[in-house]
Amino acid sequence: MGVLRSVFHILTLGIVDSNEEVERKNTPCRFSSTLTQSDFEEIAVSVAKPIKRLKVFVKNEFVVGEVRTSSGINTWKFKLDFNDYGHISGRYWFRYKDNSDSQIPDSYAQQLKSAIEEHLRTHR
Repeated sequence: MGVLRSVFHILTLGIVDSNEEVERKNTPCRFSSTLTQSDFEEIAVSVAKPIKRLKVFVKNEFVVGEVRTSSGINTWKFKLDFNDYGHISGRYWFRYKDNSDSQIPDSYAQQLKSAIEEHLRTHR
């Protein structure tokens, strides 16, 4: 029985969210006067600008990145979730990442996190 439980756990890892994760995701995200939706979009786009192969799109608390391959023929995507129990705090979670070998999503996410935290510090 223990082996079967371990196999089930491995198979569902990342598919079945913990209760806490479900609660975090289901808490409606609300922007504030400290960080408006417009501020969030501006920061997300400006952080992506120096990364030549990256384009980002913002929808509510989500940032979708589209990365052009080195050859320029194809693109692949990743999606970041910045909803931290209803606020944008800088904490993020990957919803998906089409290319797990690339450092672009992780690097971009860390830079965006830092920019959001800096914005929140300076606008409080």
